Amino acid sequence: EFLDAMRRSLPDSAAVKISDRSKAPVPSGRIDFPIASLGPPGRGGTQLWRGFVQYAATRRTPVWALVSVAEQSTSVVAAHDLPVDTPLAASDLRLETRTGPPVSSGAATRVADVAGRALRLPLKSGAEVRLSVLEDAPAFRRGQTVSVEVRSGRAVLRLDAIAQSNVRNG
Repeated sequence: EFLDAMRRSLPDSAAVKISDRSKAPVPSGRIDFPIASLGPPGRGGTQLWRGFVQYAATRRTPVWALVSVAEQSTSVVAAHDLPVDTPLAASDLRLETRTGPPVSSGAATRVADVAGRALRLPLKSGAEVRLSVLEDAPAFRRGQTVSVEVRSGRAVLRLDAIAQSNVRNG
């Protein structure tokens, strides 16, 4: 019954194995293991998954299981060490298929979602690219020469200046 409840929360491609579970008696009812309650992988790759038995409309009792969950997923990874604030090219990235614990929804799954954007944190080669560490690439970088135009009424002043910090559009 635990396995059936877990499979309802996982993609069809995922494999799950229970290594231990709560053994306390529970009332009969619907067993539920929400995917949000699946803990991070620990030693040996096992994860604590907390669930519950819904035995009345407003009553439930907790259950738990130590599980190994593996699924095949594709994510965008760094092809080499990537610095901060540099626009990413498609050649800086690669798609990699991995088998392991379920990938969180924050991982980039398409190179097109990442290329042209910049990182807020450096990434090591082979590291998964998380959408939360991406931002628009700077329009101008500190030290670059930029054209400045100042208007006041009919007066227009045009000059070149040196950017004192990275500048983003908007």
